[in-house]
Amino acid sequence: MLTAEQNERLTQTSAGTPMGNLLRQYWHPIAATAQLAKNPVMSVRVLGEDLTLFRARNGTLGLVGKRCAHRLVDLKYGFPSPHHDDAIVCPYHGWAYSRTGKCIDQPMEPEGSTFKDKVQIDGYHARELAGMIFAYLGPSPVPELPAWEPMVMADTLRYIEYGTVPCNWVQLQENSPDRKHTQWLHGHFSKWTLNRRGVGEDDPQYQSTMRFVDFPTDEFFMEPFEYGHIRRNTIKGSDKNEGSYTVGTPLIFPNMNITASGARFTMIWRTPVDDVTTMSWFLYGVYPGEGVEIPLQKAIETVEIPTYDKDGNLNDHLTAVQDHIACFAQGAILDRTKERLGATDHDIIVWRKTVMEQLALLEAGGTPMNIFHDPEMGKFIKVPLICKDDPNRFGAWSLTADRKYQKRSATVNYSVPELPIVDEMEAAAEKGAAAWTKRRLAEYEAGE
Repeated sequence: MLTAEQNERLTQTSAGTPMGNLLRQYWHPIAATAQLAKNPVMSVRVLGEDLTLFRARNGTLGLVGKRCAHRLVDLKYGFPSPHHDDAIVCPYHGWAYSRTGKCIDQPMEPEGSTFKDKVQIDGYHARELAGMIFAYLGPSPVPELPAWEPMVMADTLRYIEYGTVPCNWVQLQENSPDRKHTQWLHGHFSKWTLNRRGVGEDDPQYQSTMRFVDFPTDEFFMEPFEYGHIRRNTIKGSDKNEGSYTVGTPLIFPNMNITASGARFTMIWRTPVDDVTTMSWFLYGVYPGEGVEIPLQKAIETVEIPTYDKDGNLNDHLTAVQDHIACFAQGAILDRTKERLGATDHDIIVWRKTVMEQLALLEAGGTPMNIFHDPEMGKFIKVPLICKDDPNRFGAWSLTADRKYQKRSATVNYSVPELPIVDEMEAAAEKGAAAWTKRRLAEYEAGE
């Protein structure tokens, strides 16, 4: 357990707090490209700050304060300036603000007035990558937006989900080193919720759930690597030749998580909205592998996780919602002075220790991990990825007993499986599994 002071140090995210200062050294996803395609101006809240995100007339992104400095009109009602290439205009009197938050036009003021030169609102950096828009609220020099491999690798189909969770970001991030929760939360609990809904045993989600029940995580541990930690585990009854052990899955500091198997991968960010609210961002993808053509993806589809159904009931059969329930059920901010950790919580303790070490490093004037100023890191960063790095990636979790593709093994965890992109991803995964099986059979016959 932690002391009250340690818990506060870990969880507070506003400007000037230790964790707030640390998190402001990093880029955080705040919106999706698809959201701005519907409306080029939207309100966002990140690290306790209320801001306005916009796409200017020339296509560039701006991230400025919530309100116009004139009469404090909320700029979410503003629009891209028709007279300036990279500015937003307040609808009330036409005051225009550049991407830096500087007022550049006050059309109703007298000609020759220099009043605008004295007006400034907050202005931060915004960039987009992999269909998501990231914000940087920290000091100069501005680091590179890291191009982690799942975000930029070729021959991949991607899809985005996001959800708002009413609890502190640390609770969500601690869910990632907690590998033992999968057997109960996504196994036994999920089976219970599916049974209540009358979901049959032939349903792909039911089959996926039963794998967690019947073949739970056996040996597991977490070890450091240059960007955070690698989690390794074996499934009960299997050996150590599977990717979950040989390749592992990365936990990237400070608030990222990657999982993968078969043809699929998932990259997750936990963006602190404030101390008691978090945005979860999921970048789902399918990498079918060599020799598989995939359709051109012009835009990355984005949907909000349906946490509640039309009657206001929790969709507790959905994997992402199950994780979110477990986290907000701990309270808005978990009181870590009262928790009782056991042997299976070892990796949570390791993660907390890493965070505290990085906090101390920053306070001592050092540079925490994963703050990059090399432009190459803004192009591609290799990380362990089972769907690319494991020669045995198509195993029992992706193939049926007769070595055919297990329907929806690549997309079973998606909250909205009815979208057209999901069908395309399934088709790509099926082709990938068939190509992989054909290659392995040829290798076997050749005696390799």
